[in-house]
Amino acid sequence: MQALVIRDTQKLVAKLQQHGFSAQQAEGITQALRDLDASDLATKSDLQELKVDLIKWMVGTQLAYGAIVVAVLVALR
Repeated sequence: MQALVIRDTQKLVAKLQQHGFSAQQAEGITQALRDLDASDLATKSDLQELKVDLIKWMVGTQLAYGAIVVAVLVALR
């Protein structure tokens, strides 16, 4: 389990209070964020890998589509 890293919890509590949260609410939100399981969140590396996979898939499908069109045109001659 990878937890969300909050460097300064007191600063976060103060910021939440500045935006209208009570001290109890701000502390509860901060604790909930600290307990958050961030292991399922995508990293920049994960997104880059996905981007490469999607580009490969798109190129492959376009090539297959082109081959089908050519095959149909040859068959219709």
